[in-house]
Parts: sequence; C-alpha cells; structure tokens
Amino acid sequence: MTWINGRHVGRKADHRGLMKACRALGATLVLGPGGKDHGTYVHHQW
Repeated sequence: MTWINGRHVGRKADHRGLMKACRALGATLVLGPGGKDHGTYVHHQW
C-alpha cells in the first residue's frame, strides 16, 4: 500500500474525493474507476 500525508493512495483507495476536487478546481475532463478503460487510475485534464 502507498500512503501520502496519512492518506491511502494505492490500489482500492477511495478515488471519489480526488475526482470531486479536480472538478471543483475546473478540470474539463475527469475519468476514473467505474468508467471505461480507467479502472486503476484517475485521469484529469485542464
């Protein structure tokens, strides 16, 4: 497992908070687990 600042960021980590934060910061595209071809990572772009 991988931890950064006390938060789990490895496999099966909760990704929803990161995706929500990206959208709130203006990301134009946010894809992640649950979407096609993004089962193991979060993709975001501005």
